[in-house]
Amino acid sequence: MKTEQALLEEFGQDLTRIVLRPGHGRVFEIRADGETIWHKEVHGGELDLNLITDAIRERALTA
Repeated sequence: MKTEQALLEEFGQDLTRIVLRPGHGRVFEIRADGETIWHKEVHGGELDLNLITDAIRERALTA
């Protein structure tokens, strides 16, 4: 929930939705507009909220 809370605090009404979908094998990834912007196997086990918010902000600016 910490990730969702941080994204809502950062972007508020600019986000269309945040979806939590259960996975198998401890999979954790964050996608924006169908593109993976953070994946546990690629970026390591520690969630980097700065990297995630920067990637979402960058996508919003180019949209």
